[in-house]
Amino acid sequence: MDLFHNPFYILNATTHDDRRRITELADDRSLLLEADMCLAARNDLITPRKRLAAEVAWLPGAGPKRAEEVLALIANMPDIEILPPTARANVLSAVLAHSPQQESEDIAEMIIELAQAFEDIDPQKLTALINEDRIVSGFPKITDISVVESEIKERRWHYRKVIKSTVGNLDLREYVKAVTIVVDSATESGQGDCPILVADLVDSYEVNVQKHLDAKGEIILSLADRLKASVGAGSPDSVLGPLMINLAYVVKSWNSIAQPIQVCAKSRGIDHDASLRVAGVIRKLAIDIVNKNGVIDYPQQLTNLLKETFAEVELIAERTEEDAKTLEKMAKQGGVSLEERRNKITFETKVGWFIFKMRLSISPDGIEWNGRLRALDSITRISWGGTCMRYPGLIGTKEIVEYFISYGNDNYKDTIKLTNKSTFIDFTDRLWMAVGVRLLQEHLEGLRMGNTYRFGSVILHDTGIEFVRGSLLVMEESVFCRWAELKIFNEPGYFCIVKTRGENVGAFLSYGEDNIHILEIAIRTFLKQGGIRLSSLLD
Repeated sequence: MDLFHNPFYILNATTHDDRRRITELADDRSLLLEADMCLAARNDLITPRKRLAAEVAWLPGAGPKRAEEVLALIANMPDIEILPPTARANVLSAVLAHSPQQESEDIAEMIIELAQAFEDIDPQKLTALINEDRIVSGFPKITDISVVESEIKERRWHYRKVIKSTVGNLDLREYVKAVTIVVDSATESGQGDCPILVADLVDSYEVNVQKHLDAKGEIILSLADRLKASVGAGSPDSVLGPLMINLAYVVKSWNSIAQPIQVCAKSRGIDHDASLRVAGVIRKLAIDIVNKNGVIDYPQQLTNLLKETFAEVELIAERTEEDAKTLEKMAKQGGVSLEERRNKITFETKVGWFIFKMRLSISPDGIEWNGRLRALDSITRISWGGTCMRYPGLIGTKEIVEYFISYGNDNYKDTIKLTNKSTFIDFTDRLWMAVGVRLLQEHLEGLRMGNTYRFGSVILHDTGIEFVRGSLLVMEESVFCRWAELKIFNEPGYFCIVKTRGENVGAFLSYGEDNIHILEIAIRTFLKQGGIRLSSLLD
């Protein structure tokens, strides 16, 4: 109940009135109000156990005269600083409940004061104030403090209901603004403890705004996918710039709604899970762009966005600070901008003889060969190598190295044959930057998720290599070796992996097979670094 539904208010009674006076007031008020209501109010005040609820919901410690003054001035928000905490909280909740047309800043200020007043309520002191009035009015003193504590809990739910109803009358923008002001002020921006009524407000707020967070979260995922694909396709800044601006706008909009929840969580010593997920999407986008495309500028923008937006979430702030330092270091060590990357992977030449020459090119638009253009993102398999061919001539045998480059997926496979070593090197260098880095990243991510990959006669696991042996007449058997048990080396045309001790186990993998270069680079880098899991290269 609030002040204007309290039996003391209905009967115009004071906490000093005895049973006889309360009965007289009920009879008098029944001439103006409904008789049943006045009778119920009288019964509540003359029955000691029922009376306690009315006393706690009234103005305990204010005194009859002061209570009358407060009620007369309540519409104009009287000075209540001198009132005891419970009385102060009851006045504030009454003002909130009966003055709904207030600005969000004013509502926030009163909620903060109400939350603090509730924090200041001491059951023992409140019991003493009520007993002082009961001595005067002739009612028995309260000896069991637990009944007072129970009524304080009831007041908490009443205050919570009033606060929820008041902010519920605001539109979304003002609602977010009011709750943000309350949480920031009440918790000192997450540095102090969160008052229990503020925590209650944030709990209901989180439920109410969840649909808005979900909707904006879907847009963030969509924009992140589009930006990733556009960077991979080498789209110009005229395309990427607006995507980046839109993504930043939606992330900031999402965060503005989530901020009160983040700050409240921070004050409790925890992180907001939904914020971690959204920040994780942006962080993964930045990492993917760096690892798969070698680009630094857009990941730096994304990292700065995280630093600016999620400062209240400590785990995100820590990771983002580390990412920013890493990107800065990479930039100094040769990280490239998107424009520089376009230039680095672009290559074009003619292959063939005289009028039969065909255009061979690689660029962000894809690989063009034999009149067909293949998008870089469509390529899941690459291989290259060379074979020394001997041709008899008039003055002896002539040796010519024939080079091959293959790329494709489950639906197509294109093969380029070259004799010009310079062209072979120039093209494969760019093929690695444009496609190889991405495939390496995808394989490592897959291993971390528990996937395995078949390369010829071996199966790649995160923790080692499984050698598969068998033939048409012999059933396949496998031997698993951890990384510490293996060594690698090269033979002409082959990448070799063997077990260092014990049984004779190993594999010679032809560079003509798909993605053997991916496998070799991953293993060579890992064995130099050391560790247990190959996917640790992602770290």
